[in-house]
Amino acid sequence: MSAVRLFLLAVLLAAAAASPAAAQQRLLGRVLLGGAPQAGVPVTLHRVTSDSSGPVGTGSTAPDGSFVLALPPADTSKGFSVFFATAEFRGVRYFGPPLHPGDAGTGYAVEVFDTASASRSPGAVQVARRDVIVLPEDDGSAEVNEIVRIRNTAKQALVLGSGASTWEFRIPRGVVAFEVGDGQIPPDAVVRRDDRVLVTATIPPGEQELFVRYRLARGTTRTELPVTAATDSMSLFVRQPAPETVVDGLAAPVAVQAEGDAFLRYNGAGLGPRSAVVMEWDNPGVPPVDPRFAAVGVAGLVLAAGAGLALRRRPPPA
Repeated sequence: MSAVRLFLLAVLLAAAAASPAAAQQRLLGRVLLGGAPQAGVPVTLHRVTSDSSGPVGTGSTAPDGSFVLALPPADTSKGFSVFFATAEFRGVRYFGPPLHPGDAGTGYAVEVFDTASASRSPGAVQVARRDVIVLPEDDGSAEVNEIVRIRNTAKQALVLGSGASTWEFRIPRGVVAFEVGDGQIPPDAVVRRDDRVLVTATIPPGEQELFVRYRLARGTTRTELPVTAATDSMSLFVRQPAPETVVDGLAAPVAVQAEGDAFLRYNGAGLGPRSAVVMEWDNPGVPPVDPRFAAVGVAGLVLAAGAGLALRRRPPPA
């Protein structure tokens, strides 16, 4: 699945709920750098339906930064259609907002940015949210899905400079079957080196999501999740049944439901860099129900789009 398609997964529900209307004939937009129009920038129009995605038109900006792209009719047989434009500026692709059938096709804007070396902007990338979903298995191992939403607080897009990455974070030591999921940060721009996960992609201002998955080996009794950047919020979800679990660094758990499964959720906010969250399992064999699960109220849970995707049924890594 392409990064273009993943970009629109977060607006899938909104797109599906949009009421049908007569499609626009043209998309009238501009490419802006700090409010200033940019000439000669290649632009591409994309369409996403419930089962397909791809470019449906190309062009470039005029001297006043404007562009005009023909909008094909919405494909009502697919259930919904969503359009958006991208601009290629100084080797970086920037996304415009989604456009639903019935939305005005005028006043559209794609914002682009100057670039700066990530090595000269230490601390510019922070973690807006980190969700860690632990799925214990009957053999004593566990699959772990992480959804990390990072925020570039700088006014420039961060590019690879003299360092090995534009940003990095850490996962537990000794994990196996590590893989990267499709997201706004593409898999081929993420490299694992032991417990370090290095991002080499350009990071524009604003927020981006990264999906990774790995496995805790059978017999693991202690797992440390390092916090290497200022983190607004962090949630650890442990699917039930599970061995009795002790977590240091986050608040006491509450019971929640998600995707038809039961979880204990541990939350934390305002975590500082160089801290850690430690999870210990009392007996990682065939998991009993954690006794605390029955002692707390069950609440509804709406995960972020990425977390919801991570919890969908799919084969675990070998």
